[in-house]
Amino acid sequence: TAASAEGRALAHVEELDLSENLLTKLPPLSLLPSLRSFRAQMNRITEMPVDQLLPLQSLQLCDVRDNDIANLPPQLSQLTSLQSLSLSGNPLRTIPHQVQQKGTSAVLALLAKRLGP
Repeated sequence: TAASAEGRALAHVEELDLSENLLTKLPPLSLLPSLRSFRAQMNRITEMPVDQLLPLQSLQLCDVRDNDIANLPPQLSQLTSLQSLSLSGNPLRTIPHQVQQKGTSAVLALLAKRLGP
């Protein structure tokens, strides 16, 4: 059927760029299990929902600069393939600016500590 063909096609999407679209929330990214690169800078996204992100175990790049994200869930640290997380220009209250400046590994390490054992 057409729906199952669409589902198979989505399963192979590796890159998605939704930048500058005035989005207020993330689309259902969990439908894209092969996603390696996600860009959504310069939108109005307010949150990073864990249920949409955790299935993305191949995600290497996540660019959500210049949005309205105030909090990052500690579970983001479980995305073991993530190499680049771009967050500048967000009103983050949970990640100190000094940690953000140190880069992705520092941010993920802080989130992992918050997640606990």
